[in-house]
Amino acid sequence: MAELRRQRLELALEPAELAAALDDDPGWNTTDLVCLSGDWLDGGALVACGASRHVVGDWPELGNLGEGRADAEHPAVDPVGPVDPVDPVGPVNLVDPVGPSGRWLGWAAYDRADSRWGLFSTWLRRDGDGRWSAETVDPTVELSDLAARVTAMRPAAAARPPSLRGLRGTDERTHLTAVEEAIAAIRAGELFQVNVAARWQADFAGAALDLFRLGVTRLHPGWAAFVRLGPPIGARTAVSFSPELFLRRSGRRVLSAPIKGTRRRAADSVDRQDPAAVALRASIKDRAENVMIVDLVRNDLGRVCEPGTVQPRELLQVRPAPGVWHLVSEVCGTLREGIPTAELLAATFPPGSVTGAPKIRAQQLIEEFEDVPRSVFTGAIGWLADAIDGDGELNVAIRTFELQADPLGLGVDRLGLGVGGGITADSVPILEWQECLIKAAPLFELFADIEPSGPANGSGPDAPPDVDPEVGIVETMLATDGRVHALADHLSRLDTSARELFGTGLPSDLAAQVRLTAAGRGGRWRVRVTARAASTEVAIVAAGPAPHRIQLITSARGAGCWRHKWADRRLYDRLEAELAGTQRLEAELAEVALPASLTLPLFQREPTGPPHTQQPQIQETSRSAIVVLDQHATVLAPPLSDAILPSVTRRRFLDAARDRGRRIEIREIDRRELLAGRLVLSLSAIAGVVAVDRLDDIQLDVDLDLLDVVEKWLG
Repeated sequence: MAELRRQRLELALEPAELAAALDDDPGWNTTDLVCLSGDWLDGGALVACGASRHVVGDWPELGNLGEGRADAEHPAVDPVGPVDPVDPVGPVNLVDPVGPSGRWLGWAAYDRADSRWGLFSTWLRRDGDGRWSAETVDPTVELSDLAARVTAMRPAAAARPPSLRGLRGTDERTHLTAVEEAIAAIRAGELFQVNVAARWQADFAGAALDLFRLGVTRLHPGWAAFVRLGPPIGARTAVSFSPELFLRRSGRRVLSAPIKGTRRRAADSVDRQDPAAVALRASIKDRAENVMIVDLVRNDLGRVCEPGTVQPRELLQVRPAPGVWHLVSEVCGTLREGIPTAELLAATFPPGSVTGAPKIRAQQLIEEFEDVPRSVFTGAIGWLADAIDGDGELNVAIRTFELQADPLGLGVDRLGLGVGGGITADSVPILEWQECLIKAAPLFELFADIEPSGPANGSGPDAPPDVDPEVGIVETMLATDGRVHALADHLSRLDTSARELFGTGLPSDLAAQVRLTAAGRGGRWRVRVTARAASTEVAIVAAGPAPHRIQLITSARGAGCWRHKWADRRLYDRLEAELAGTQRLEAELAEVALPASLTLPLFQREPTGPPHTQQPQIQETSRSAIVVLDQHATVLAPPLSDAILPSVTRRRFLDAARDRGRRIEIREIDRRELLAGRLVLSLSAIAGVVAVDRLDDIQLDVDLDLLDVVEKWLG
């Protein structure tokens, strides 16, 4: 093994500023430039430039320099680079951090094909006490000359915020659809959890290194990385502000620290008694999500570790990250004797926290749900010692910008950013979208300006102006002959709303109370649970027969958050009373009996474009969800935005359609599609599946044969 030589440096620069000084000095070859700062190497930092070799498209062949592509066009010229400490990192100590030819620095892309690595034999390292050293395994490098050159460098000019133009990517409706499709797959038993991401692209004007300098200063990420590998024209750069450690290998010991669970964090707040941090710690959904991924990581590590050694070291710790609180767990293990790093990576990559469980099925669905293939995003960035069983550290490449240099050399680079979250059976689609925006917000704030403006910060709307939230929220369920239908789904929805609005869940014995209330009653009954901040009530009244048909009248309601089932129904009651009066008057004038139907207000989202090109988008009624079966019997359902209650009956109906192989499209439905539908259905817990036969003054088609089929789906 080549000897590692070290010389102390009199430097006071932060790692990103040292990288910028190197990049500004024409005496250094910074075609390849890497900076790792934050928690790497027990709070140290690595800076390197001028790789001697490159590997593209896979992991490097560790300890085998016969593999990899030599860079003859861009040879290293006085390279500078990183190294590791011999200091302990908890129970996982970095014992042999440098291979015989140095260290590989770079990234493993999620799809592996876009991976890039550079081999560095000389580096600058800052230890956990803030002291810089120049280090090398290259016997031809004169450390005293190298140290003199480094200490003589001038600091770089202040970082200038870059700009973005032509920002485009995933919109709210697209993400809501993907999340709901993921929930459907989970409810069908295909998997337990899957990570679904939103993606944005833009033209980037500025310096990628300035973006990194600004980000590490403002965001203080734990596993920050700047990696630029390749020639200046067409070079690829990753600018990572990751808060997550994927893997640390030290000898035979290995550590992973998956993240699952997020809440918005007030600027600069590190108080773990912050209400958002307390809410995250108490969240059953987030805790369950985290434990699922811990089990997945334990399973991955168990394939290469000694039996019985894979254990969680810290579970469900609330830790600050850029703009958010995260729930973090740590898992340690001892590798079996002789396990090479390549086998460890094969057993664990890509990271479980950004795929799902089971991992293979999650990866298949990610490819199906996301419209942009993953590359660096959700891969891993870091360093690997050039030894078969050498040490290494890799982050999870989240909160990471990917930049592709302008192939024409005109200074307009392409930028990409991905942000995602874990989806489970009880995920709320609009909250998952808002979580993506919360995670992305501090990253977009690094730019001087964005055109068009960047995504919103993830804040949802308040309660509608026509609703008094103090009255509480409700859940209404049908009981027939003493049995309450879909009780678990109904209470799950109510519990989710209660935790979001009141900061606490439902009483643990509520399901038993509901069952007891309905027990022994024959016929149809309406069970109503009302939840407030400090109380929960259960009531029951006779339900009466379900309507034979539904008629809809388009009506207006105010803006606000309608995805909670508010107990204050004054607006809905007034609208329904007005429609009932109109229906009664029309029946009297025509001297006919009242029809066996129910008239309900239908709410729409008004178009935002030119009237001749846009149609109102269907949302819901005051008592039910709306779905349309088109002329091909494809089931159309609007996405679950803040304006739509996540109906339990709608979810059960879509599950039943999926189980029967029906095609389902979750997307905006305009008025014309409703009018042209083969069958329009009103779905509610009490009335069940009911055909809609009239919209305003227009008669709708009702395919009786198809209705006879779908009415039976929910039993």
